[in-house]
Amino acid sequence: MHISEIKSKQGDKIYRGVLLRQSYRDENGKSQKRTIANLSALEPGAIEVLKAYYHKKKLIGVHTKRKYSHRYQEEQTALK
Repeated sequence: MHISEIKSKQGDKIYRGVLLRQSYRDENGKSQKRTIANLSALEPGAIEVLKAYYHKKKLIGVHTKRKYSHRYQEEQTALK
């Protein structure tokens, strides 16, 4: 999941939307995006917190996986 900021212009006005989205592939294998929630009504500070949360969550998952993989390899080497 990720947060998308969308700007659209109609006449002289510019509208800003903030959406929580999920990427997936349809039955034909084509990449699509699904809107989970419209976050446009939130304050800018709350949106920044959510952006940091989703970004950090992804980084922590990768870091933890590497750590576990490294420990697993050491354990398997020690058992031999």
